[in-house]
Amino acid sequence: MRLYLSVGDPSGDMHGADLARALHERAPTAELLGMGGPLMRAAGVKILFDPVSRSTIGFFEALTHLGRYRRLLREVVAFLAAHPPDAVVWIDFGGFNLTLAGHCRRLGIPVVCLFSPSAWAYARGRARLMAQRVTELAAVFPFEAVFYRSYGLRVTFVGHPLLDRVRAATDPAAFRREMGVGEEEILLALLPGSRRQEIARLLPVMLEAAGLLLRDRPGLRLILPRAASIPEEVLTPYLARADLPLRILAGRTYDVLAAADVAAIASGTATLEAALLGTPMVSIYRVSPLSAFLYRLLRNREQRGRPPSTALPNLVLGRRLVPELLQEELNGRSLAAELALLLDRPARREEMRAGLREVRQALGSPGAMGRVAEIVLRVAKEKNGSQGEERG
Repeated sequence: MRLYLSVGDPSGDMHGADLARALHERAPTAELLGMGGPLMRAAGVKILFDPVSRSTIGFFEALTHLGRYRRLLREVVAFLAAHPPDAVVWIDFGGFNLTLAGHCRRLGIPVVCLFSPSAWAYARGRARLMAQRVTELAAVFPFEAVFYRSYGLRVTFVGHPLLDRVRAATDPAAFRREMGVGEEEILLALLPGSRRQEIARLLPVMLEAAGLLLRDRPGLRLILPRAASIPEEVLTPYLARADLPLRILAGRTYDVLAAADVAAIASGTATLEAALLGTPMVSIYRVSPLSAFLYRLLRNREQRGRPPSTALPNLVLGRRLVPELLQEELNGRSLAAELALLLDRPARREEMRAGLREVRQALGSPGAMGRVAEIVLRVAKEKNGSQGEERG
């Protein structure tokens, strides 16, 4: 059996590696190959194309790389036509993979989707295309399953893979002692993202907000857990200009979040990780003005004026629990003000922690990647079975 995994960003590479291990456990002789990054390669996937290190976010940002993505798509389609797998597994990277799924349909290759496009937020035409091109969706959110079923797509709610992955390696109290954080001191975590674009747009705002908070709270402790995809030299110029008592740690994000009293986090997977660890947070994001305009245009057309939400915990709950600062709303003072409400009010932090426990409960049970692997293998066998019937 040959399975092709299609991944284009760091978080997808992480999930692709987990899926590869789950597939190997259930089908040790299966050949896994495709598009991904170093984590998938280490998990035994033969990487033919690697766009992970150059991934982008936002409409306009993607347009600047459109020629590269078109060339990549042509190469991938040519490979699939010459060496058709039993199934293609699409993991996130929605714009590219939705187009790829159309080619797979033409080639008669079934497609399983994991981490679907956010069509419930904008561009619901994508949902109709999904129903035409995707064989089965492995939904990680309950609202995602309900939404796509309404378009006639075959959907299985598998739960969220982060339930198996997110846990601190060190007891929070022991970690705080290790970092020299006193019991009465407040620890603020800064998570500016895993892409260089995010660092450039979000880290200066976070540092400005931290500087403002330190004026009235000299005992405030700051830690930045550096994403593996961001070399420390990328952070150095911003930190030098800010000149704050900030500690950088690599490879201990979950330890930091579990021990932190409050966190400022780039909207995305990290907000869900913080939710699973029960960390009160403020979610922030900023893309280019053109990307923001296009998002709003699509959202207004589809959502009919409903207030936007980008933080995953809020989307899971269907209500605004985590404060969000986006685009023009986001600056050092606005972020400092939102963080101060959490830093200075323990009752507010406890209220958020209670809501975050609801998020965990809504995400299903552990073992999601095993369930995804079983779907992939079933879909691949269905293809082989139908081909056998045709030959017969």
